[in-house]
Amino acid sequence: MGLLLPLGLSALLSLAIPLLLHLNRRQEPTLTPFAALRWIRAAARPRRRLRLDQWPLLLLRLALLAALALLLAAPVRYGASGAAADWIVVAPGVDAAQARALSDLPAAEWHWLAPGFPALGETTPAAETALPLASLLRELDSELPATTRLHAVVPAVLQGLDGGAIRLSRAVDWRIAGAAAAVPTADASPAAAPATPPLRISLRERGATVAATYLRAAVAAGNHGDVERYRLSTDAPEAAFATDTHVVFWLAGAATPALLDWVNGGGTAVLDGVALSDAGVLARDADGAALLFVQPHGHGRLLSFRAAIAPQSLPLVLDARFADLLLSALQPAAAAPTRAPAAALQPTSGAARADAAATVLASPLLVLIALLAVVERTLSLYLARRRA
Repeated sequence: MGLLLPLGLSALLSLAIPLLLHLNRRQEPTLTPFAALRWIRAAARPRRRLRLDQWPLLLLRLALLAALALLLAAPVRYGASGAAADWIVVAPGVDAAQARALSDLPAAEWHWLAPGFPALGETTPAAETALPLASLLRELDSELPATTRLHAVVPAVLQGLDGGAIRLSRAVDWRIAGAAAAVPTADASPAAAPATPPLRISLRERGATVAATYLRAAVAAGNHGDVERYRLSTDAPEAAFATDTHVVFWLAGAATPALLDWVNGGGTAVLDGVALSDAGVLARDADGAALLFVQPHGHGRLLSFRAAIAPQSLPLVLDARFADLLLSALQPAAAAPTRAPAAALQPTSGAARADAAATVLASPLLVLIALLAVVERTLSLYLARRRA
């Protein structure tokens, strides 16, 4: 239950209107025959007291106004109610007969984990089609009633992931089809991980610069050990940009149109002593002051320190942390994984329920308001005729 327009409850202040009207009603004086008053020693004084006349009518009017205020607040009921049921969804790529063999729930509803959640007997979705399985599970969790038990039959390797954990509002019976076949044997040798190619950096300067010394030292610090993580080359500012270059240390003044075109294609350029307009803060120093700025440019970005890369203007270059800060800023954003073992991705519960549908309770309130209005009018006319 909830209210779409809680401000509508302010109409409850109107409840004071009929209450005040009933309190201030003037009773018509009635003549009562009485004996002579000359034997009464003290003069009779009429007494006034707080009195509510026709209180059943007052209660009806208060109830009518309260119902109207509640209607203005638009009460809704979230989610669907119903008896507990079982829903079993099968991910594309899992054989339907094999999935049914993993479950002993004959009364369960079987559906494909695909857009629209078609029944299992309908057309089988193509296994090679990249479906957003994680998003589909979250969507289904929000659409099903809270009392429905959810079961999922998935292949050993899940595809269509979005990089985030699958967290739902309910517990899921997570069953992996062919899990035994996916477990490697003890004598199986693991496949060698592909070597990560080094990050190619092009240093471009006009004559010898102080910044080049500290940038070379930072790259050398990043290549500690036997692994070449960064490959630095020195090129002329007018030289063409190689297609495999990831980063450019630009120590030749303001960025040229050729450099900006290359950055627009997805590269990263580090400028020396050049202020960037409308730039964001990428890193801060120990005091919280902005240290490294970043400015998006097309598909790439421009980086610049708050001062020229030299000990006099940027003392950080003499600190070992300068290399870590610079090299971490040069790393490209890691792509979110789109596939992973299903055993490591069992959904967890505890997420806030985001119901897809909300039922507005306007119709029952309208019926109640109509009944109260009819009863109020009937009682009011009856009391008026009775007084007449």
